[in-house]
Amino acid sequence: MKKEIKLMIVLLSILTFVLIFSKFKVSGNDFKRLIPPTSQSIHLDGKWQKISAYNMKDNTNKSVAKEDYYFGAEKAFVENSSYEGIEYKLRVVNLKQYLTFEYKIDKEIVSDEDRDVDVISILKNNGLISEIIKVDDDNILAINEDYIYKLKKVSESIEDYPVKNSDLNTTNNVSLKDSNNKPIGVYLGLKKARQVNEDGTIGAEKYRTLWISYSAGQVLPVYQRDNILYPRLKGFWELVPNSYVKNGVRFEFFDTYPINSKSDTKVKSSEALLDKVKIEGENARYGIESGSKLVNLLFIGNNYISTEEFNDRYSEESGRFKIIPVDNIYADRGVSIELLNGIDGYEAFKNAADVALNSNKEEEQIKLDTTDISLVRKSGRWILEGRVLRKGDKPTDFDIRTVNTKKLVNFDDLSVKWSIIKAENPLVKDIYTSPNGKLALLVLDDKILVYEVEDGSLKGQPIKIINKDKDESVIMAEWADGDFVKAWKNVFIKNASLIDN
Repeated sequence: MKKEIKLMIVLLSILTFVLIFSKFKVSGNDFKRLIPPTSQSIHLDGKWQKISAYNMKDNTNKSVAKEDYYFGAEKAFVENSSYEGIEYKLRVVNLKQYLTFEYKIDKEIVSDEDRDVDVISILKNNGLISEIIKVDDDNILAINEDYIYKLKKVSESIEDYPVKNSDLNTTNNVSLKDSNNKPIGVYLGLKKARQVNEDGTIGAEKYRTLWISYSAGQVLPVYQRDNILYPRLKGFWELVPNSYVKNGVRFEFFDTYPINSKSDTKVKSSEALLDKVKIEGENARYGIESGSKLVNLLFIGNNYISTEEFNDRYSEESGRFKIIPVDNIYADRGVSIELLNGIDGYEAFKNAADVALNSNKEEEQIKLDTTDISLVRKSGRWILEGRVLRKGDKPTDFDIRTVNTKKLVNFDDLSVKWSIIKAENPLVKDIYTSPNGKLALLVLDDKILVYEVEDGSLKGQPIKIINKDKDESVIMAEWADGDFVKAWKNVFIKNASLIDN
């Protein structure tokens, strides 16, 4: 009898595990699979030669001169430039969907496109050098700026890897620059909170991005531009708020697209969603008939945004969290804690919820929605937060501190101690520091103070003071250093203005 009971417990445990993951199973069309690569799993090592080119801007094929690419374990030679100390990141995507939706290509580049392929991003210091699509073991596509190049493998060896003067300098200690002295730059995303007016009307959130850069002991001129400009492995993208109004009811959503895409990309993406809203709104799927849908932006990273949605009315009782992949920006449902962190994430969510709901309503049955999660900023860190709604009561929020947020946040460390800075200056609301630990941004109600950092402490007085609105908060900090600073600046200032502080 005891054996039968034990067997039953084991079977129930297995069934519970299966149900948890089957319930939150995500379609492969919605999210890309991320795979940690190794040099053996990539199978990219060797010498490759360009055989043709496709211009994505004018949709034409171009002839190319003989030019070789080289890929090794820690180095690559791409577009006549050598890169040492690189790393690879691997994704699996549907080739046809990827070319269509990511690069807006509506013609067939290679045969048999409707299949999964490896996309290999080649990076140095978190900056994208090139993106490689592996067609098969002997053929690849290399995406650089406006071109897709077809390359064919000519050798497994890289013995004839080109040696440039720049390569020699990087191995000469006398010529090396201290990495701590490299230029630093940051895209800082700010949002201004929406206002509820005296007449009951509700305003919209407003967003802008700052470009703050530092070199040779000084902060260079600061630029700003509307909306959120953010870096991705596939280039620079813009996030833009949008809305659809019908019969006095407002439906808010976000558009996002590569900034170097065709000029009509953002128009087409907006119109596509609005058509969807108009059709499905008749069934009240989006709350068009029953009430407005307002969306607050809480965080943006390279691959995800975190939002708070309000249906029917703008109040604490109606708000719910969502984390959405930017590659599926119009998703009806946010990602679940299971998708981000597996069974450990689910257990952490459930345990934190149990503690938060420890109240007199012990008999109340509460359904946990593991997609009701968000990233919030607390004590100089991005913290994953969950939410549960109880009928007739305000939502209960709780921190899920044991969950790893690396999938959502590229860099989230501080080179200074939050507790010490906060104790010395209680007016500080938030702190961001550069990955090399040499620059700190202190966020106050109406200012951003830029400090140099030395030995884990703020050095002297702020080297730059940037004014901000008291209703603005930081929702993004993306850093660049070295040679990438100039490239990031050149992209940013095309539609930017100088800040006069």
